[in-house]
Amino acid sequence: MDSYEKKNCGGNADCTTDAVIGLSSCRNKTLYDHRLLLVELRMNYQSADTLSKSSMDNKVIHTKQLLGSGCLPINRKTIFVFTEKVAPQARHWVEAQKHEGGEIQNFVVYSVKEFRDNILSYDELPYVAIYDAATISNDFQVFIRNNDWQGVFNKFDFWIKLANKIQYSNVFEYHSLANIIVSEWKKVRAVNPCFPNEEIEIDAQIIEEEIGLQFTFQLNDKCS
Repeated sequence: MDSYEKKNCGGNADCTTDAVIGLSSCRNKTLYDHRLLLVELRMNYQSADTLSKSSMDNKVIHTKQLLGSGCLPINRKTIFVFTEKVAPQARHWVEAQKHEGGEIQNFVVYSVKEFRDNILSYDELPYVAIYDAATISNDFQVFIRNNDWQGVFNKFDFWIKLANKIQYSNVFEYHSLANIIVSEWKKVRAVNPCFPNEEIEIDAQIIEEEIGLQFTFQLNDKCS
């Protein structure tokens, strides 16, 4: 924001926060509640003794004025980032000033590490699969223990079709299912490289071809 104001507004860069970043809430890799987050970097501060409530308040107020009523709302909280040593002092100081009112009531103090731990990039956010690998594997094992190979193949067919259905609507779940299906099929072939029953082997090769087409899985050796 300092650079933006110098270039476009002819203002005093001391009166704006250092950065405004895009922020979203996330639930299982689905982003929502998009907004702007004001961030002030204070890593050059050696202690909290020189902090000024009016200066900090004015930075936030002026930055919000520059942003105006754009297409995205501004996050209620403003982040001030200090070194690991100064952050606890600054946090205590900010809390002590909040009774005076003003923008400082919505200030949050982070150390560099705390900022890194709390403000994550999209790629760092975890995805929790809807369909559990252990549960799917146990389902397969029930049929395998009973030598119900048609039941096993029907299960594979079900999961392959489901993965295909969600391929574009939920790419993370698709990749999760793909890994599970390929892993379970490798287990089947590890103990049955070639089924002695010709009809069962033909059915197995049909499933194998479906897996290969859907997930680019290649079996090294084929039954002749």
